[in-house]
Amino acid sequence: MEHSRLVYLLEQYDRGDTTEQELDELENWYDQLGASDHSFREWLRKAGSEAALASELYDDLMSRKVPSGKIVQLRPLRNWWRLVATLAGVVFLLGIGYRVLQHNKTDINTISFVTPQSASDSRHFMLPDSSRILLQAGSEVQYEDHENERTVALEGEAYFDVQHKPEKPFVIRAGDITVRVVGTAFNVKAYRDQNKVTVAVTRGKVKVEKGDELLGILIQDQKIVYDAKSRNAETHTNEEEQDPVKRRMEFESVSFKTIARQLEQRYGITIRFGNKELEGCPVTASFQGTETIQEILDVLTATRGATYKIENKGKLIVVEGKGCGL
Repeated sequence: MEHSRLVYLLEQYDRGDTTEQELDELENWYDQLGASDHSFREWLRKAGSEAALASELYDDLMSRKVPSGKIVQLRPLRNWWRLVATLAGVVFLLGIGYRVLQHNKTDINTISFVTPQSASDSRHFMLPDSSRILLQAGSEVQYEDHENERTVALEGEAYFDVQHKPEKPFVIRAGDITVRVVGTAFNVKAYRDQNKVTVAVTRGKVKVEKGDELLGILIQDQKIVYDAKSRNAETHTNEEEQDPVKRRMEFESVSFKTIARQLEQRYGITIRFGNKELEGCPVTASFQGTETIQEILDVLTATRGATYKIENKGKLIVVEGKGCGL
């Protein structure tokens, strides 16, 4: 099946618009993969959620013999059907964009995520172990799943919410600094053009090391700043650092369309405007960052005399209104 056709069919399924004939076509494609003992429809029912869908197919495909070093594009999780189509591209040897690599000699799965410098906001990614990464613009992480540990190489800034696995620690390497965790949430800032590495913990406990030297053990609301130039590490109360998931949002005469794009990235949804005139309407509002998407939309639509409806099991928001004249 052509890659573009596969993307189209999975997008149709994601919107709930798939015909019986298209479902049969997806069934045949999945059977040809030979990646699982159950059918495509059984796989969908078994997975039950978009995160599980991605993880399930990832495990299926990575169990196959895939040539080492193949490059494919990896999208943020909110478009799960694109992720599925892209991972399937490994089997069909389709190579474009970011990296999903299988090293046959060592049986280590390596996944790389990149957020372009031009990105307007951070990007959410989900690892195969269900750990979450919030990657800031111009940053990159490379994740490796070893037998006894999970490792990440970071350049830039990322927030990690790590799944608890005592038998398989999560290790992050940022320059000369190593952060070891079992299950916690924290932020690491380590840009190549800066001399400082900052680790800020929002939940749990982490160990920060430089080589064999222990720099500190951090608990909730603590951070450590390591200066590579002076080789000095300082531990502080983490008062000014906030969980990036809860950062405030301030909009001052910002177009409704621009706000919608930021909300899409933050909440992993899709927002469409029934009336295109609404997209350019200026909106002024501020939020703490802890609100639900419904609470935010209630405020935004009220400022423009608009309404919204939630479709496709909460993944699609359609905004309706008469434009900026109201």
